[in-house]
Parts: sequence; structure tokens; C-alpha cells
Amino acid sequence: MRPYQTKGLSRVYFALIFVVYVAALFVVNDSYQARVQNHLLNHGRQFNQSIIDITNTYESFAGFIFYSEISKSEISEIMYLASMGPSENLDELRDELYNKLLPLYITANAYNFSQIHFHLDNGVSFLRFHNPDVYGDSLVDIRESVDIVMTEHRPVIGFEEGRFLSGYRYVYPIFHDTQYVGSVELSVSATSVIKELYKSMDQVDIGMILDVDSLSSVRVEDLYLYHMTSLLSDKYVIEKENLNIINSTPKSLNLINDSSFNEALIEKINGDLLGKTSFDVYLNYLGKNYLIHFDELRNIAGIHVGYIGIVRLDDRISIFAQERSQLVLIVTGITMLMISIFYLVMKKEEAINKYAMTDSLTGIYNRGTFIDFSRKLLARQRREHSPVSLAMIDIDNFKDANDQFGHRVGDKVLGEIANVILDCIRDSDVIARYGGDELVLLLPDTELDVAECVLERIRFIVESTIFTKIKNITVSIGAHQIAPHETLDDAIMKADIALYRAKELGRNQVVSSQPSH
Repeated sequence: MRPYQTKGLSRVYFALIFVVYVAALFVVNDSYQARVQNHLLNHGRQFNQSIIDITNTYESFAGFIFYSEISKSEISEIMYLASMGPSENLDELRDELYNKLLPLYITANAYNFSQIHFHLDNGVSFLRFHNPDVYGDSLVDIRESVDIVMTEHRPVIGFEEGRFLSGYRYVYPIFHDTQYVGSVELSVSATSVIKELYKSMDQVDIGMILDVDSLSSVRVEDLYLYHMTSLLSDKYVIEKENLNIINSTPKSLNLINDSSFNEALIEKINGDLLGKTSFDVYLNYLGKNYLIHFDELRNIAGIHVGYIGIVRLDDRISIFAQERSQLVLIVTGITMLMISIFYLVMKKEEAINKYAMTDSLTGIYNRGTFIDFSRKLLARQRREHSPVSLAMIDIDNFKDANDQFGHRVGDKVLGEIANVILDCIRDSDVIARYGGDELVLLLPDTELDVAECVLERIRFIVESTIFTKIKNITVSIGAHQIAPHETLDDAIMKADIALYRAKELGRNQVVSSQPSH
């Protein structure tokens, strides 16, 4: 057995350091991912809040217009007469209403209200301020907002698809005294909301895509007159006016027309569009990071009709990645320092233990270590009923060689002989310097006849080896198979007796304490 061949404890320590290192890298990466996700969520919340703030402002303004101007008795009386009176009076009543509220419509239009549209109590269009020559068509089947107000007599507020363009509609019931006499719609186009979003943002693309299925009531020729298929999915369309805004404003990234970017984005969102819920992703494209948020759009009935999406150039994720790389370097540096310190401590401790356990002259175990190892090994062999052989090895005429060549040469030769024997035995065998020029060898799991073969090989190789200055050296060996319950001291004594017998018989030979079988 070569001293310190087995370093099980060291491997455990190194494995523990490796596990800690991997765990630290996991924590660093997990923290990075959490920061990215939080950044994405915050970006999404801010965008969603911007939409809410804008639409709430329009809602407040629409309410102000209705309750301060339109809900007046003179307006409700016109609607009463239009809904309840003779049909031949409708044109006069329409002209009267138009003239009364035209200044209001001009003011509202300046604040992005594209429509003020009055409906009779049966849902038929009475007056479109944006197109006063078109009237008399029923909106019940194509405008759910009008139908709800007509049947439930309550305001309806929210996003709604249109026959041509979609937008945010604020529809209020009109009462004359307590009688329902019709309704009025104030609406803001989707593109107006997008324009407002652009005012507070830079280096972004903002677009609204609508689910084709939600526009099923729109004639195909009308649908594609104002829309085009989204590059992200053929299940969604985008208003052409929306594209014009993106292409014309200097605040846009103009990635909406970049087919390569859209292909990368499609791969990134990987079906999220079909989930019909808000989601966030980030995309690295041409070395730049982009935050992408799709805010789900539901109509007044709570049905998914599309998304308002934003693509924003953002360098925070690059900063997060740089900080992650720095932390990885720090963790790696600390780990390497820990390994270096542990290695130095281990080597120092190993040197101390080696000095205490080995013979300084030959490098093999000393007598005390041999006895300690051997007693433990014998106890195990007895439990397993396995054979154990022991050999005492003595260098022939070594005193004469020391006297002739000096102790320095003799010491060197003794170490060379120890190395020769180490090369002849197994890792499980235990060799030690017993004292002076005498070595002891323990051979576990070995019958005496096998041990004799091993020892004979050792004797022959020593005899055939040319050593420093002394050149030819021989050894005498005494062998003994340890009997069950025999003590180590007794076994050593019997092997020693066999050794002296080998010397008496002329040296350079192996002699056993009992006949082999």
C-alpha cells in the first residue's frame, strides 16, 4: 500500500465546494431571471396604466360632455319628439339637434372624439355628427353597446369593434323626464389612444391588433379596406391608420415592417398570442434588447378581441446580464480561492500526517503505522474468514555495505529496495520499515503458497536490480500465514524465525514458518 493513495475525505471536500459553487451559480442565475421578469412585469404594468389613464381621461371628458350639455332637457325633448312624434318631423328635428350641438362636436373633435352619434329609442341611427347625411340604419345587431343601453337603460363604456374602425365608446341613455327616448355615443378611435401613448414614450412601436373572429360581422371587402393582416399571425389584423402612425412618427423604432424582427418575435412569443391574455417577453435582436408587452384587449362584453402591443428599446436587461457576469466571476474567484486555500491546508496536513505515519528514509509506512493498519485489517479478515500472510524481509550483509560505502549510500539503497518491492505488490498489500534494514509486508486475502510466489518474485527482482554503487544486493525473506485468533506480535515473531532460518540456510531465499499447501 502506497501512503496516501486514498484521499476520500479530500474528494468529499472538493465535491462539497463544487456543489456550493453550482448552487451559487444557480442563485445568481435565478436572481438574474427574477430581475428580468420583474422588469418585464413593471414595464407591462406601466404600459397598462398608461392605457388606463388615457381611456379614463376620455371617459371623464365624455361624461362631462354628456351630463353638462347633452342631458339637458332641450336635447332630451328633441329626442323625445324624434322617437315618439310623427316621422315627417325627423329631418327638422335632426337639423335642430345638429345646429344646437355642432359647436360642442367641434370642440370634442379637437380633443380626439371622432363621433357624437344619436340613436332613437329603437336603436336606429338618428344623427351622426361626423357624417350627418347617413342615418336611419339600425345599430342593434352590429353594436352591442347600443343594444345594452336600449334594453337596460344604463351607460355602457369600453372598447368596441366597428364596421370600419374600432375604438373606445361611451354610450349613454337619454331620458325625457323619466321616459327612455334614445341614446348617444361619444367615441374615440383606437389610433387616437395610440397617438396619446406615443406622446409620453420614445423609441417604441405601439400597435393594436384585432382578432379576425371578433370582426366576423364586418364584410371582407370593408375589413381589408381599413385593415391588413398582422405579420405576427394571420388570425389578427392591424388598422392601416395605425401603421401610418408608426411609420410617420420619429419616436417609432419602425420594427413593425422588419420581417426578420417579426420572425424572431414570433419564435419568442411561441403561441402566447393564442392564449388570449396579457403577456411579456424580451428579445435580443441584432445585439439590442427589446421589451415586448401585449396588453389584452376585451370589449364591452368582456370578450377577447385583440391586443395593444408595445416594443420598447431597453438597456436594463443588458445591465442585468453584465451584473450577472460580474457575480459569476466573483463567485468563481471566491471558489478558486477556497480551493487554493483548502489545497494548501490539505497538503500541509498531509505532510504532517505523512511525517508521523511514514518512514522518512524509505517513504513507506513506519512500524507504528504498520501495526495500527495491520491490526485493523486482521480484525476484518477474521470476520470474513479470509487468509492473511506476513513476511519479514532483511537485506543480506547490509552492515558490510554500509561500512564499505557509507551510511548515505546505504540509506539511498534502502529506499531503492523499498520502491522495488512497492512495484511488486498490490495496492491492498501493506509494507513498512520495521527497523534498521528489516522490512515487513502484510498480504491480505493471500494463502501462504501464493505469498511464497509473490515473495520469490520480490527476491528475484531485487537480486537482478543494479543499485547505487553497491550494485548487486540480495534479500532473505521469512513468510508466515497468520492463523485464526493469532496475534500480530506472534505472527511477526514466527515470520522473523523463518527469516533467520533463511539466513542460516545461506541467505537470498524465501523460507516459510510452516509447510505450504
